[in-house]
Amino acid sequence: MKFLLFLSPFIAIGIVYYIKTSMQEKHKPYVLASLWLGVAYVVRGELTVKFDENTELDDLDGEKTVTKEQVFGPGSAFLGVANTWHKSSSTGDEDLIFQVTWLGEKGQPVKVSSN
Repeated sequence: MKFLLFLSPFIAIGIVYYIKTSMQEKHKPYVLASLWLGVAYVVRGELTVKFDENTELDDLDGEKTVTKEQVFGPGSAFLGVANTWHKSSSTGDEDLIFQVTWLGEKGQPVKVSSN
């Protein structure tokens, strides 16, 4: 489940809730790139983010290669990287809930998804 609320022309709050199931993990799109800078906070569960820092954003069909991986647990806060391909997934034993506050322009896309 995802929720996006614009607080002003330049700030949006998103709440993301992953229910960890094997079916969801198998069929989740592989990567996306956030176009905005974001601040994230893990409320519950474990969030693993795999980054591809080398592939250009306009390469929607190319294979992505993991160049860096980070794991965040409950209570972790971190700055999301803009304009970088990444895959976020729930890797812990419980459901994942995390919040992201994006800084960008209202009416502009938040992300780009690979094909």
